[in-house]
Amino acid sequence: MMNEKNPLQKYELAADAFQDHPAIIGIDAGDEPSSLDFPHYGKAIDTISKRFPGKLPYLNIYPSYAVKGSNTPQEIAAQLGTNSYQNYIDRYVRSVNTPYICFDYYLYSADLPGLYESLTVVSDACRKTGREMWMVLQVNSNQPEVFISEEQLRFQAGCALAFGAQTIIWACYCAGWWHNHVLDRQGNKTEQYEKLKAVNAGLHRLGETYMQYRHTETHFVGGFSSEELSKNGKAAIARLDTTCIRGLHAGGTKLLIGQMQTHQAEMPGEFFFAWTVFIGSAYAYRKRQHLGVDILINRLPYRIR
Repeated sequence: MMNEKNPLQKYELAADAFQDHPAIIGIDAGDEPSSLDFPHYGKAIDTISKRFPGKLPYLNIYPSYAVKGSNTPQEIAAQLGTNSYQNYIDRYVRSVNTPYICFDYYLYSADLPGLYESLTVVSDACRKTGREMWMVLQVNSNQPEVFISEEQLRFQAGCALAFGAQTIIWACYCAGWWHNHVLDRQGNKTEQYEKLKAVNAGLHRLGETYMQYRHTETHFVGGFSSEELSKNGKAAIARLDTTCIRGLHAGGTKLLIGQMQTHQAEMPGEFFFAWTVFIGSAYAYRKRQHLGVDILINRLPYRIR
């Protein structure tokens, strides 16, 4: 248990010896803890907040594909420490007082149904508790001969944004675990550098507008299979109809639509729907297909749109 291996006294001693520097923006409390250790990490986060004022207490937790605990004490203590990802996230929310939930998901070393499960569970928890969703995505590879493509990078980011992610982190920039990082062991740029630079530039261009909205719901529109959605309890719909939009269909492909609500009541509703269609367009473009909107209700008063 982490309260024995890494007691709170260590955080106190570290704070006593700490010398601040402008390059230090946060304190890493840990990575992928078991839910059995969440009460300890909750206290650790509180200690860091008090003893390192102005520094971000950072804790990253497991995705849904971690081994789930079952019967034996050894298995229960391994990884999630509980029998479902929903319980894992629920325990985090009860025990750890961070303004965000940060988790990683390395799609091209796992599977798409698990990605949708992780995004759904964490996004719902963030929306219910008023926290931001932070997500660590994959730029490296667990196979030395495989380089993640720019399309694959962009697809991961698009999925995260469709579920309301407010911070995206890429793993890994420098050589460490796995292969084909952004920089090699000598610090030289790899082919991943320009790919990630292009994707990040697009995210930055979109960021100012995107951050004016908050996520309310995610829709799976089009031909999602039951297998793809088998882990997140959602069902695909043939077309999207809301109070502001009618007849949004996938045009033969699959659209992951993030429904967003403006933070400012006076903002035009069209911004929201332009962003919704943009997410769908990016995915449709990836498949060399198109999406369709039969009717847009854009003449209603802004308050109703």
